[in-house]
Amino acid sequence: MNKGTLHEVAKFLSGVIAADFLVLWWMGTSDLLPVNILGQSFDAQGAAGAMVFDAVLFALLVWYGWRRPGKARGGMRPFHWTAGIIFGAVSVLHLLRILLGWEFTIASWAVPYWLNGIASAVAGFLAVASFHLLSKDR
Repeated sequence: MNKGTLHEVAKFLSGVIAADFLVLWWMGTSDLLPVNILGQSFDAQGAAGAMVFDAVLFALLVWYGWRRPGKARGGMRPFHWTAGIIFGAVSVLHLLRILLGWEFTIASWAVPYWLNGIASAVAGFLAVASFHLLSKDR
């Protein structure tokens, strides 16, 4: 995968993360919380923590997606490490939900396990791609 494609993927994912942030904000300001996720109650405080995580991830994706192409490649190493670790952790958490049978409900909708399979595959691919690009930076 070339750098131009990864920049476009980062731009797309920054939009997805921004949408997630807005959904969390909407849930936090409406009567939809608390929500039961993985057997745990997700309340306004949990939504605030997830919003902080989304803001940091959004900033990283925007930095990578819209950065100027004239910068040295060596400056990308911290980004590739961070992105690889985050996407790897997300992939493992999705797999754990499938393997351990954790329940995940949003309002009254029970999230199906196949959706976590797709999310795990996508996050796993992004983690592998990040570490692959990290190895190319040497």
